[in-house]
Amino acid sequence: MLAEKHILLYFRDANLSSLLAEYLHSHGVASTMLDINSNIVTALLSDNYHVLLMELDPSIPSHLSDLRAIRLVSDRLPLLMIASADTSAQMAIDAYQCGADIVLRRPFSLEELWYRLQGCFRLYAVFERQIRPMSYDIGSWHFDVEHRALYNAQGQKVTQLTPIETKILDLLYSYVGTYVSRTLILRSVWHHDFSSHSGSLDVYITRLRNLLARQQGISIVAIRSLGYRLVLPR
Repeated sequence: MLAEKHILLYFRDANLSSLLAEYLHSHGVASTMLDINSNIVTALLSDNYHVLLMELDPSIPSHLSDLRAIRLVSDRLPLLMIASADTSAQMAIDAYQCGADIVLRRPFSLEELWYRLQGCFRLYAVFERQIRPMSYDIGSWHFDVEHRALYNAQGQKVTQLTPIETKILDLLYSYVGTYVSRTLILRSVWHHDFSSHSGSLDVYITRLRNLLARQQGISIVAIRSLGYRLVLPR
């Protein structure tokens, strides 16, 4: 289940960033604009994104170190860099070596950018399928994502989950060991109408928390101001 697409825009050129944000919005893609002076690693840790779209500017020496830091945080986040027309071949090679997936030189059409992003979305989907099987164990229970059911160790059905409960639990499991932001859960479940469903999310989290609490050592922990973390027995 690929969540609704969300792109992080990291540019010094605020006008370009705004233009891209409006264009993405017109295609149903959410985006967040980050100022070039902000901490990119902190931003990546505070929310979950499907693509990082950022500027490759030779005049900013920290760019390559930013790329290395980004890859330490996430080795599977597709990274598309926009470079000026006079960016040297060596600079582009350095960017690829540091973790960029695509370097797109100006000038380019927005249509070309859109199709490049489609490739990034497919890459993200491949990564997601690699780490998110359609069934897996949660403690002593077996979670069948496709059929929205939880089974005990004896193969007996514990409960039938609703589609929304299934999406939320699957997301929590996919980020086990870290946390998943409330924003990502809301976007994934309620899409463009997510802003009005914050209270509904609380209800579903409580229901899942009470269900999973029937197993010792399993819990859904709220991370203040960030999101939720699924805790499993060691």
